[in-house]
Amino acid sequence: MDMFCPKCGAKVSEEDNYCHKCGSPLKKTVSSSHVPELGINIITRDNSLQEYWIKRCIAYVIDSIIVSCIVFILGLLFFLPQIIFEGRLPSFDIIFPIGFLSLIYFTLLEYAYGCTFGKKLMNFKIESEEKKTFLNTFIRNLSKIFWILLLLDVVGGLITPGDPTQKYSDRLVKMHVKSEYSPTFRKSNSDEEVK
Repeated sequence: MDMFCPKCGAKVSEEDNYCHKCGSPLKKTVSSSHVPELGINIITRDNSLQEYWIKRCIAYVIDSIIVSCIVFILGLLFFLPQIIFEGRLPSFDIIFPIGFLSLIYFTLLEYAYGCTFGKKLMNFKIESEEKKTFLNTFIRNLSKIFWILLLLDVVGGLITPGDPTQKYSDRLVKMHVKSEYSPTFRKSNSDEEVK
């Protein structure tokens, strides 16, 4: 029978004394009937969670601008002879280079430093529940290859049980985007804080 922490909704086992996610004591409080609340329900009423996701969006926009500038500069350098000698701009599809470079940018910086420039400016850092690997970092960033995939990844995280600050891919690889000012979330019909 599945059991969940009453504070954060994380799946726990009967043998656990404390929740592996939030550290709450479990022995007397673990309930098998508790159904974790979905992030989409929490975000509608929790201002700190809304602020958290707004800051993540701002960080993504900053990083997207950086990647777009890099693609533009590389494109100009690559096609400079055509521009000079033929007097015309090349017609090439920019979506693939931006998506591919985004994947490289996010994966390399998050693996090496735990954050991108945008995340650093917004005081975010990538943390892993297990040992951080290049493959896990690559998987969590795979949806950034195209914005619709990223949107589906975020929505998938909000409509499934678990931490409302995680995208679906973050849950798959057990990674979190932590803020210097970690938000706390309120359960419905309760004054208990969920971290």
